[in-house]
Formats: sequence, C-alpha cells, structure tokens
Amino acid sequence: MSVLKEGFGCSDEDLFEKCEFDLLTRKALGLELLTDVTPSIDTYYLFRRRICEYQERTGIDLMQQCFEQISGNQIRLLKISGKSVRMDSKLIGSNIARQSRYELIHTTLVKFLKTCTLTRLSPMQEEQANEYLTEDSSKTVYRSVSETLQSNIARIGNFIMEMLVAFPDTTVSHNLLKLNVCLTNSIP
Repeated sequence: MSVLKEGFGCSDEDLFEKCEFDLLTRKALGLELLTDVTPSIDTYYLFRRRICEYQERTGIDLMQQCFEQISGNQIRLLKISGKSVRMDSKLIGSNIARQSRYELIHTTLVKFLKTCTLTRLSPMQEEQANEYLTEDSSKTVYRSVSETLQSNIARIGNFIMEMLVAFPDTTVSHNLLKLNVCLTNSIP
C-alpha cells in the first residue's frame, strides 16, 4: 500500500478510498475478490510505525531492503541493464518518512507552545499558535498529498523561527524547537 501511495502521489485518505473501490488497486494488492477485505487504517499505521521502530533499533531499513530485492528480481527477470538507475523506488523511504516528519515537528511545536505565555505574541502569531494547538496533525497528514505537506512543513518552520525569536531561551523545549528547524530545513 505504501508503494501504491507513493506511485499515485496521493494522501492516505485517497489511498484507502482506492483500496476500497478501485479494482486495479485492489488487484495490485492481491485482493481479487470483491469480498476480500483491505487492511484497516490502524493496521496500516501500526505496520509503518513498527518498520520505523525496527530501523531505529537495528539501523536496518526494511523498506529499502524490500525495494532492493524487488528491483534485483525485476532486473534479472526483465534482463535490464544496470547502467542507468531509476530513482523512483529509491525515494520511497524518504517520502514515507516525510509524511510522519510533519507530525513530529507539529507535536514538538505544540509542547513548546504549551510552556509559553502566548499573550506575549502579536495577535496574528497568537492566532497561528492557537491553530497549531488545536490541529490534529495525524488528520492533516492523512488528508494531505505530498505537495501540501511540504508547504505545511515550510509554514510551520517559519513559525518556529518566529517563536525562537519571540522566546529566546535555553530550556529543553526551546532546544527541541531548534532541532525542528533542522528537520524542516532538510526538506527540499
């Protein structure tokens, strides 16, 4: 499902709709009968989370290994020359990571904002801070396509820079917010 999501360039919401109603998508997932059940969204997110946790624990990227194995099999089967490398499969891991990166950045910003006196901000900044405080980042990720998430990450990065200026400090939450700037800047 993650491969199809990246191939379609769609949101999680669109992916699940395709898995339920698009026969070609269902066939690609091995769901050939209309009575075959698609994985639940909880299963999908739990699987992605476990892959990330495994990579953090062991340093082994299972998604990359999977794509390398699939690519190797396809190269042998189709007798493809290895003189040119297709980048689409190589970027899937980073695209999947980008999806959860927004949630990480947003959660850290919210924790920081909860330690601040928001009345010190300009009315516009205070309004934006309240938007972030009430936003459910998992729903934002679920409903957003890659381009929208990139835009949201740039916007949240700019707001974090404003907060670092507005609240110069050396607390742990302030340092974590500085780390978020690094995360937002690592997105092309």
